[in-house]
Amino acid sequence: MSRVILTIIVLFSTIAKADCTKPDLGHKELYFNEFGWGQNMGQMGELFEKIYNSPNRLKDRFYFDGEKYVAKFTFKDEGRLLTVPESFINSITAQIEQALKRKYVDYVFFPDMGHSHFFVPEDIYYTKIDPIASDEQHKIYEEFLKMKELKVLYHTAEQLEVLDENKELINDRHLQWRFFTRNIVGQNNQSGTLDLIHNEEHKANTASEYEPGYRYWGAGFYISSNKNGCFSYKHKEKTYNYDITFSEYPYEEVDDGFDF
Repeated sequence: MSRVILTIIVLFSTIAKADCTKPDLGHKELYFNEFGWGQNMGQMGELFEKIYNSPNRLKDRFYFDGEKYVAKFTFKDEGRLLTVPESFINSITAQIEQALKRKYVDYVFFPDMGHSHFFVPEDIYYTKIDPIASDEQHKIYEEFLKMKELKVLYHTAEQLEVLDENKELINDRHLQWRFFTRNIVGQNNQSGTLDLIHNEEHKANTASEYEPGYRYWGAGFYISSNKNGCFSYKHKEKTYNYDITFSEYPYEEVDDGFDF
């Protein structure tokens, strides 16, 4: 009995440290306009601090409804709420911490480690995923969330400038390391184990093929660090909060002076 009570207390205290409440209609969203391509390490570090301390957070971020974690999944303008297993969240957290520890990434937000894709075992794909109707995409993601065999691909260094004006690698040891380690693959089993894959034929080393027997699924999830984030990871003895969403970043409309 005491062990069960302790577990509940630990879970509650973890939630209480961050804002896991359901986003209300007035919450401030993080827009894609905040990010820019071709950043150097200094610029990326400054932007990370700005985004981390900003009140703006991911659209449709995962939240805790008082009993469980839920995610809003929107397909063809129809929003569905999915139950998110804690094992899925633990897997993402373990992947983040391992990627930072191995220096595969420097920052957890879109310009670096911020979006994902999936690799699904073909035998599971054809037996469980392919039969699902195209207008019931939410059921596909329900399967993904609980699938221990699911592989998660991150294209890191997304907006980091690693090539010069001649499309050659910049003569910088860290930037070259980031280029060659930019495709990391974890598994939805809470282990934190990461694989590296490469694509020598692509100028940016962007890979989308894993081992034989796996099928690529392009649309994954987004993660972004924020001081008020629902979840947390540790890096160099410091705790950071972060959010997760299935929704793409919205664009902030800018008044261009034209009235049509």
